[in-house]
Amino acid sequence: MSRIHSGGIVPLFDRLGSELDNIDGIEKNFLTPIGLEQSVMIELNRLSTTRSRLTFDEFVKNDLTVLDYGLPDFTGYSVQNDENRRAVKVAIVKAIENYEPRLKKINVSVFTTSTKKNVSYFVVEANLLLGKEYQRVSFTLNGNNSPADSLNQKEVF
Repeated sequence: MSRIHSGGIVPLFDRLGSELDNIDGIEKNFLTPIGLEQSVMIELNRLSTTRSRLTFDEFVKNDLTVLDYGLPDFTGYSVQNDENRRAVKVAIVKAIENYEPRLKKINVSVFTTSTKKNVSYFVVEANLLLGKEYQRVSFTLNGNNSPADSLNQKEVF
C-alpha cells in the first residue's frame, strides 16, 4: 500500500553527497516536513554564500542559467539607501525564484547590524508546499552562516 508523504523526495545532490540513514527529517529517501524545511534552508544557505559570476546589473537584467548560480556581490550596498535596499531585494528574490523552486510568493527583507550600514543579513518569507497545502515559512540568512547555524534561525508562521 502506498503512503502519502507530506515532505518530498530528497534532492539528488543531497542523496549523492550524504549518508542518509541517520539524518533527522529523512525517512527512506523521503523528506519529512521538518526535513523539507531543513533542505530548503540548506539550499538557501548555499545560494546566499555563493557569488554569481555576473555583475549586479547583469544578474538583475539577464535570464539566469545554472552558470549564474549564487547572488551578485552587493558589498558596499547600504541598507540605509532605499535604492540599494530595493536592488538587493530584487536580486535575492530573483535568485530564489530561479534556484529554489520549492518556495513561492517570496518576500525578502534586508537588515544591518546596529554598527554597520551594509547589508548584514536578510529574512526570506515564502510559501512552501507541505503535503497538499502551502505553509508560510521564514528563514534568516547572513551569507556567512554554516547551514547548521541557519537552521536554528528558521521560523514557521
